[in-house]
Amino acid sequence: MPKRDELPIIQRMYDLILWYVPRLNKLPSDYKFALGDRIQAQLHCVLEGLIRARYAGEKLVVLEALNGA
Repeated sequence: MPKRDELPIIQRMYDLILWYVPRLNKLPSDYKFALGDRIQAQLHCVLEGLIRARYAGEKLVVLEALNGA
């Protein structure tokens, strides 16, 4: 079981995705498939980057690259 204080940003980002995706699915279809998919992909990209930074030796390099995403 992971420690709760390891990187709370990962859990919070995951919680944000869980909260945000149902709201994106309620958008009108024109927006849901264009804007909604792009927002959802970016949210997952940020979560993936945070997880990579967690296990990287040079965390700052990964986080700086993520900052430009």
